[in-house]
Amino acid sequence: MTSFDEIAFNLLHGLAGQVFMLDLVFIFMAKYIPWVIGFACFWTLFRKKDWGEGTTSWKLKYQHFALIILAIIISWGILGNLVNSFTNILGPSATISSESLIVHNAEGTFPSDHMTFLIPLALGTLLFSKKMGWWAILGVITVGLARIVVGVHWPTDIIAGIAIGLISFYLVKLLFKKQKLI
Repeated sequence: MTSFDEIAFNLLHGLAGQVFMLDLVFIFMAKYIPWVIGFACFWTLFRKKDWGEGTTSWKLKYQHFALIILAIIISWGILGNLVNSFTNILGPSATISSESLIVHNAEGTFPSDHMTFLIPLALGTLLFSKKMGWWAILGVITVGLARIVVGVHWPTDIIAGIAIGLISFYLVKLLFKKQKLI
């Protein structure tokens, strides 16, 4: 834990426990908005009709779907778990005397699984729907901040998850471009 983590965590987590209704909003954002983002992104992908001239829409849909899934597997399933196994950083509730608003395992919170999953999903959505993609990115940032506020992550957990998600997504996108899949 760095001094940045302590300062940023105390600032954001200080919002928790002040107003009951606000706590419910943060809990909702930290626990349930990821499901909303996931559903909305995949719904948008499979509902999109106009994929451009001379293209086969079902083929492009499945290529974008494959890009997103592969990026998530690399980010969340491989790199996130690999980094976590080497670092095993304890979350705030195990390190300092703070209570989290939601039940969460305080061991191995670095990097944030939510960010390693949601970032490739949101960036993949941005490729085929600018409007939904930007809404998804805004939602992901909201989830990251809410997970700090509710006390389950350090800020660097969130930042590392975002970085791993970005790297994974752009590596897969580069691979797909070289293979002329997108």
